[in-house]
Amino acid sequence: MRRYEALCETLIALFAHGVYWGYPDSAAVFVQALERVANPPGGPAGYNVWINLRLYPALLLVYAAGIAAARKHDEAGYAVLLRLLSGVRIHDESVPLMRQLWPASIVHEDMARQCLLPDRRTPVSDHLFDVMRHTSTALIPDDVRYEEAFLRWEYLLALNSARIAGPIPLGQFVWREVSRGPYIIRDTDAEIERSPKWPPLAAGFFDGDINALHAARELVARAIQGRL
Repeated sequence: MRRYEALCETLIALFAHGVYWGYPDSAAVFVQALERVANPPGGPAGYNVWINLRLYPALLLVYAAGIAAARKHDEAGYAVLLRLLSGVRIHDESVPLMRQLWPASIVHEDMARQCLLPDRRTPVSDHLFDVMRHTSTALIPDDVRYEEAFLRWEYLLALNSARIAGPIPLGQFVWREVSRGPYIIRDTDAEIERSPKWPPLAAGFFDGDINALHAARELVARAIQGRL
């Protein structure tokens, strides 16, 4: 994992800045790059732990894009992110990227506790938080703003996964919500209630349908209650 992180460092920065400063019509190059990274050579034979880890670089790039979009928090950034999440195919399958690429599918949480961060409720999410902090300093120098962007992205990831009927990844945003904050779920839900033009919705997430967004919120809330 450390080697993958080092090899991807420049590409991670390019994805973050491309999403933050880019527009939907410039997303094609990032879609092509992510599709190439998400389809590494080699067959399915071998141990699952190593096969799954081959998609770790793609996960890093998705997180870089998601955090950048969440920090920018406007329609243009989320539109580029949506192109990445919806336009990439893995192994020639017309399945949404995040149905196949989510943290626990790359590194199982039990293994992550053994090898990365013992005694953590969300070891993979916590590890990604540390890794992406190192690579996003130039774009988000303030620690508080970075933390907010990371948690906002993980909540959006959970909502989007619920929308596409995929596994709902419950990252560290859940535990922050019930402990010390930042209270991303509360603040995001309040923002949605205040304005029907919530930036991800305006960008096309949930097909622009506020009712679909509310349904996804309910599914995520149920998943959180089942986890607590």
